[in-house]
Amino acid sequence: MVDKILFSILGYTEDGWHVAHALELDLKGYGKSPEAALKEVHGMVTAQLSFAHFKGNPSLAWRPAAQECFDRFAQLQREYSEARAAGEEPAPQTTCMPIPEPHVIAEMAESYAADG
Repeated sequence: MVDKILFSILGYTEDGWHVAHALELDLKGYGKSPEAALKEVHGMVTAQLSFAHFKGNPSLAWRPAAQECFDRFAQLQREYSEARAAGEEPAPQTTCMPIPEPHVIAEMAESYAADG
């Protein structure tokens, strides 16, 4: 069994756009739908991790969001779980996204070397 490392994604709207906020990297994807915002932030996460890999400095990738964002994520997960336990079907406002596979990060890092 392969364990996956997951990023915490907080979903909300901002100025009429859906936002997917990857909390561990403080990256935000925007879109006309939650799915579009999630897709955009996935690409940003992959690019950030690939750039850190290219530079040989993994710590470049990690810049967490403010603590309030993590607190809001935990609160929304708790509220969602409680609603589900009560038999309700609330719309989720949080999700988790796996870190891209190592070969994807390495391939993108190689593209930086080819461009540079």
